[in-house]
Amino acid sequence: MSIRAPLRNLLKTSRTWAASRRMHTVPDIGLKQSAGLPGLLSPKGLDIAWFEYQAYVVSKVNQLLEKHPEYNKTADMFELMTQAQASPDPEVKELAVFASQAFNNEFFFRTLRPSVNPNAVVGPSTNKLNVDISTEVLNRPELALPATPVPGQLPLADLNEIIEQSFDSVVSMRELLINRADAMFGNGYVWLVYHMSVLSAVNTYNWASPYSHEDMFSEQGDGSIAELDQSRIKSFAPILCINAWEHVYLHDYGVAGKREYLRNLFDCLDWKVIISRLPARSY
Repeated sequence: MSIRAPLRNLLKTSRTWAASRRMHTVPDIGLKQSAGLPGLLSPKGLDIAWFEYQAYVVSKVNQLLEKHPEYNKTADMFELMTQAQASPDPEVKELAVFASQAFNNEFFFRTLRPSVNPNAVVGPSTNKLNVDISTEVLNRPELALPATPVPGQLPLADLNEIIEQSFDSVVSMRELLINRADAMFGNGYVWLVYHMSVLSAVNTYNWASPYSHEDMFSEQGDGSIAELDQSRIKSFAPILCINAWEHVYLHDYGVAGKREYLRNLFDCLDWKVIISRLPARSY
């Protein structure tokens, strides 16, 4: 279903409201629609997944804030999301849903860069066996750090230790993240979350994030799955978000192309950004 028609109506409503109230807008995160995201999304694919969809959810946030001006006290989408989640009002819950979508999608796209794989092809897989036959990881996290430690930056040895303790290897981490996202039935996200010196893969469904209070499960390298203890959520530090919503990959990869999208995605992760999200106490 196209989101263009409702988006036009929402933008029209929002423009008349802008003069008197704070307006949330789509941030400029350095992406150019005409260039696409090399190795991952075509210009049209990027337009759908970032520009069009983000404009839609941000406009819905603005529309709902018109009805609930008491929440129009912050320009920060994360603060708005967490405040609205605590309300028992169904309409405010709807505000939390769209604020969470805006936050999650931006968190995802801020971790992306053009692919490090010069042979990456945007589109359905040409591998007729439809299986992964390589364990080579071109986009290794340690390549984002200098061999000589820099003051205030996570040492390379510490990063390797965190990954090995959490997943045994970079290959295992990549396969776990890809498999978790590929196996997700319906829409959602897979997060890489840091907690107590360990990284875990966390699935959230539909609009939920690791900051939500529902639909959250974690998995570590041993493959075990457990529902997250809500008392521990506030101490989590999400550092990576993989967007597994269909609209992100459907245009470029087709109905059966989700796994190829995920394989390409791993080669587009900006590990400098991801590593910078680790809490200071882990440095």
